[in-house]
Amino acid sequence: MNTNRSSGAAREFTGRLKLAAGRITGDRRLQIEGAMERFAGGAQAALGRIQDRLTSNLLARRTSDVRKLET
Repeated sequence: MNTNRSSGAAREFTGRLKLAAGRITGDRRLQIEGAMERFAGGAQAALGRIQDRLTSNLLARRTSDVRKLET
């Protein structure tokens, strides 16, 4: 798990909290801020998942190439 994935998840969670707090208090600005932070965190976490997949695919390909060279 890379830093984008974990930071994005934390940011998304913070956004959910702000959104809920804004709804409870009726603070429209806090609701909007929470929604934006939740969206940004989800996007950042998605980027992290993509980076993880690319990294694992590249490592698998390198391992496969090394095995081919050894035979």
